[in-house]
Amino acid sequence: MQKLFILYLFLNATISFSQNLEPAVFAKVNTFRHTGFEDNIFADGAFGVSLFSTYWISPKIGFKRIFGNPNDVSFFNETNQELISSKYKGNVFTVGAKIRLTKPEDAWLFIWPEYSFGDVKFESSYYKTEDDITRLALQERINSKNYNSWFDLSTGVEFYFDNNERFLTSVYLTYTLLDLGFGFEKLSFENTTKRPPSKNNSTIGLGVSIEYCFCKKNQD
Repeated sequence: MQKLFILYLFLNATISFSQNLEPAVFAKVNTFRHTGFEDNIFADGAFGVSLFSTYWISPKIGFKRIFGNPNDVSFFNETNQELISSKYKGNVFTVGAKIRLTKPEDAWLFIWPEYSFGDVKFESSYYKTEDDITRLALQERINSKNYNSWFDLSTGVEFYFDNNERFLTSVYLTYTLLDLGFGFEKLSFENTTKRPPSKNNSTIGLGVSIEYCFCKKNQD
């Protein structure tokens, strides 16, 4: 309920601040690599709306899908092998604003702080060799769903993709404070004392976004 109230205040403030509404829709994709995700990437994809765009700021709300796979963890002894495979996914809401740092011309710089919140599902599977030492058999699968919230901060360059200034393209670096460690730490197998990895994956990634404005631009 508190999050909905914050969202209401955000929408009310942005609409009150704007004198010239220029609604737009956007979509973006971010990819990350981290020491805890050496063999895999983790990523998110989002779409949403921009309620208006002034000379310097464009507030946005959206919906984001996050997903990723930490490295498998293997354990060996003289008689068998054990392996833990984990993954996560979630659907969350986002609130943020793209803030221009330089005068909009052919291309310009911006920062994009964004707050995300919602449920994230964590899943781990425990495998072990049995009669056939070359084949890992599933022993147990566990999962949990937890509420999570975090900030991302992006900075990059954006420019119009067309002469009519309808399609706005952005390329940027983004730093995420998403911490998945607490979610995997809550998972505990019954058939082994081995635990899923619980590393913090806050790191820098690369993103791209495309925004379409419904408003007709003034022609010189």
